[in-house]
Amino acid sequence: MIALFLFCLGTIGLANILVHGEILDLIYVRPILKWIMGKKWFALFECYECTGWWSGLFMGWLLLSSGWQDWGTFIPCAFAGAVLGDVYRLLNNYIQSKMEYVIENDTTDTNES
Repeated sequence: MIALFLFCLGTIGLANILVHGEILDLIYVRPILKWIMGKKWFALFECYECTGWWSGLFMGWLLLSSGWQDWGTFIPCAFAGAVLGDVYRLLNNYIQSKMEYVIENDTTDTNES
C-alpha cells in the first residue's frame, strides 16, 4: 500500500515538475529541449497526460527494479501515470477556479452621514 501511495505521489510530482518546474528553465533544460525537439514534439512536455505517461513509466521502472511487483505491471504503470497526471490537472484547475475572485473597490463612502 505504501508503494502504491508513493507511486501516485511520485508520478504526479514528477509530471508537475516537468510541466511547470521553474528549475528546468533556470538550468536551461526546457529551452534546449524545445530547440532540439521542435515545438511540435516539445508539446509532449506541456501536456499533463503525456508527461504523466512518461512519469508513470519511469516511476514504475523504479518500483519494479526494487522488487515491488512483477514486470507485467510495467506498462500499466505508464497508463496509470497518464490518468493520474490528467486527474491532477483537472483537480488543480477546479480548485483554482474556486479560489480566484475579484476584489472590487467600494465606491460608497461610509463616513458620509
